[in-house]
Amino acid sequence: TLRRQNLQIKLRSSLVPMQKGNPNKRPLFFVHPGSGSVLCYMNLIRHLGPAQPFYGLQSPGLDDQQSLLASVEAMARHYIDLLRSVQPEGPYLLGGWSMGGVVAFEMARQLQAQNQPVALLTLIDSYPPSNEREPDLDDNTLLVNFALNMGLPPQLVSFDSDPAEPIEFEERLRSLLQRSQQAGLVPPDLKPDRVQQLFIVFKNNVRAMMAYRPHPYSGAVTLLKASQPLDEQLLADDLGWRKWAGEVFVERVPGNHYTLVHEPGVEVLADKLKDCLHRIT
Repeated sequence: TLRRQNLQIKLRSSLVPMQKGNPNKRPLFFVHPGSGSVLCYMNLIRHLGPAQPFYGLQSPGLDDQQSLLASVEAMARHYIDLLRSVQPEGPYLLGGWSMGGVVAFEMARQLQAQNQPVALLTLIDSYPPSNEREPDLDDNTLLVNFALNMGLPPQLVSFDSDPAEPIEFEERLRSLLQRSQQAGLVPPDLKPDRVQQLFIVFKNNVRAMMAYRPHPYSGAVTLLKASQPLDEQLLADDLGWRKWAGEVFVERVPGNHYTLVHEPGVEVLADKLKDCLHRIT
């Protein structure tokens, strides 16, 4: 019973110990993407090898028991408190895919303001927010992006329908759940209300990221950039990060924004990350 209680506490925490690793090595702390979950890093951890300690930082609210954090700044403060409970002093090793890189950037900025060094800040195909006001996305557009974040291939994400008989959002959500189960991306017993809660977290996170306006960070950033951009406007070598960081190192990895954390490209991603770790140790 005690073991089950401890497991529940860990699942409800935003700090997720994903690999114990070698206690003599500094841990990596990786922030969730828009989905709020850190399960997307499982393949990356496997390719990093068993010696590398790895913690995931996941969104509060995934289990419907905690309040959502409405801003990137608030997320960064919360996650810093958690990582310092494991590693009280720097240098820190931070990173994240997609939105996770944006939150990790803000964490690095806040840690620097606290005179805590960040030895490595790795952004995996993360895009800096624009200073221009972004349009508010409707639920159906968000649902498509939610499905892609879950790992569904684009050909399974389309929700085409007869304009005369539009598909209700709840029906789209049920269809997404069915497709994800058929693809083996989620457990077969996952309930629609659980998926709806995951979507609420995703929607909150996307809106927080779109509202974020970064301040400069004088430290270095390593950008691991997808070799196949989804948007021609994102062809800038540094995706726009040199405007905000003291120094930006860019490495290309195979795949697009959604595939680079999955096989087979994730092996190259892990190799690039291992190179970064070797350079600072």
